[in-house]
Amino acid sequence: MQFKPDDLARKDVYKLLTGIVVPRPIAWISTISEEGTLNVAPFSFYTAISSEPPLVCVSIGRHKKRKKDTMVNIETTKEFVINSVSEELVEQMDRSAIEFEASVNEFEQVGLTPEPSIIVKPPRVKEAKISMECKLYECLALGADFRLVIGQVVTFHIAEEVYVPHCKIDHTKLKAVGRMAGSYVRTTDVFPVTRR
Repeated sequence: MQFKPDDLARKDVYKLLTGIVVPRPIAWISTISEEGTLNVAPFSFYTAISSEPPLVCVSIGRHKKRKKDTMVNIETTKEFVINSVSEELVEQMDRSAIEFEASVNEFEQVGLTPEPSIIVKPPRVKEAKISMECKLYECLALGADFRLVIGQVVTFHIAEEVYVPHCKIDHTKLKAVGRMAGSYVRTTDVFPVTRR
């Protein structure tokens, strides 16, 4: 079967992309508004794109034709934190996807603890095993509704329980969760492949 994106409804293009590009990691982004309101929300159009400088990117769409609070906050403050999502945090992460009013402290709403960052103003999620403090490196408009946010990592926070000496991560202890189309997926089924 073949499909041309121009022949499909927008929602169907989205369903194909999110069903084909799997599993997708989740960037659980914490930000702070100009007024000091804390925001946290998950995004699964996310990846690392450079190690020198250390850059990550997240694609953030609109909600009902308006910018999401996360995007507004990043554009305003030029800072954000990406927090990891482990299995024990799935319910809180999923609740943080709800579109709350901009004046709502989403950390309080979903039962998370804000932990002060070292360099950036937005707090990190204390319960997350890994957090990356980021400064906005570049923001690109992708069509009418999406922005590609490129962040430069300025601090890594890694829980001792998942850190392996010489800058490695024990993924069996991290128990990261990703997206598989509209569902979630565990990342604990790890297997080696010997390169010949």
